[in-house]
Amino acid sequence: MGNSAAAKRRARWVTGILLFCLCLSSGCSNARYGSVIDWVDFVMTEDGIYESVWNGVLRDPDTVTDEVIATVRYKLDENVHDSSYRSKPGDAAFLEKGTKLYRVKGFAAEDVLAVRADDQIGGYKLYAREQVERLPEESFQAALRAEPSSVSIYRLGEIQPLRVVSGEAVQPLIRLLQYTTYTPNYRSNVEGKDPTFYKVVFDTGEPVLYTFMLADDGTNVMFREGYQTDDGIRDYLTPLP
Repeated sequence: MGNSAAAKRRARWVTGILLFCLCLSSGCSNARYGSVIDWVDFVMTEDGIYESVWNGVLRDPDTVTDEVIATVRYKLDENVHDSSYRSKPGDAAFLEKGTKLYRVKGFAAEDVLAVRADDQIGGYKLYAREQVERLPEESFQAALRAEPSSVSIYRLGEIQPLRVVSGEAVQPLIRLLQYTTYTPNYRSNVEGKDPTFYKVVFDTGEPVLYTFMLADDGTNVMFREGYQTDDGIRDYLTPLP
């Protein structure tokens, strides 16, 4: 895993779930009154700014130590409305006051931190500095080159997988994700129903695993940023009997 993707994290993190929101609906609503700041999901410590690793999850949650590196002192979202506000150590965009950030084995404390999160795969959410090595790239081809031993599919916000595909069964699933139709201007015509989101996790043996998004609007299933999959992918979006 190279440095180039990490350098893009600040500009690209919002293209995750938010991009699906824009592509699969008629548009996210604007606030009716006042000014709304679209915060990047970050936390600031004495060592600098750490941003959410939205495209990766810990392979082994036991690598998170009990060593507290920093504690959130101030949550910016819903509390700060001045776009000229300058962040300071202890600030976090979305983490609640008192949230503790822990050291992760295998990474320097000034590079990667973990926050306990019951709705995250493995029970932790990762935050990282830019230019950190050994973090997932945003390239699907890079995930394939790493030759994943298994692929797991989760509903967004759930911590138990719907499916875990391994061995020879991995390749048929990868082909469904690989041979897609690029439809960057796709807009869902399904009204009154939010898409169902999924996370696809590739076990490449690295400490932080590649994850990509799927979204099913009831008509089409979209993979990553604007790629329409074959309907056969739905066979993997339900639990095995």
